[in-house]
Amino acid sequence: MDMNYATASYTTQNGTLQIGWCSDIGARELQEDSYKITFHHDVLLATVCDGMGGIPCGDQASKVAIDYLHDKFESGQKRAASFYSDTLDELDA
Repeated sequence: MDMNYATASYTTQNGTLQIGWCSDIGARELQEDSYKITFHHDVLLATVCDGMGGIPCGDQASKVAIDYLHDKFESGQKRAASFYSDTLDELDA
């Protein structure tokens, strides 16, 4: 079993938030799933992108999606509650 895990802490004016995540690739040779946690302006964005089922470059597809989403989040271009669904629609186009 190839298990990866990590933790992170984010401190705000309201206290400290501790986050943990874990990844298990099972019987596959390559982990195609991607995950990322970003804390920006006291808002936490935690995202998991499933890999592409063993197709060529499936790991790159999930990483590109994660990076695009979090880069846009950190740039502050959208702060509305619709940020996540709007950005996912852009990725799907």
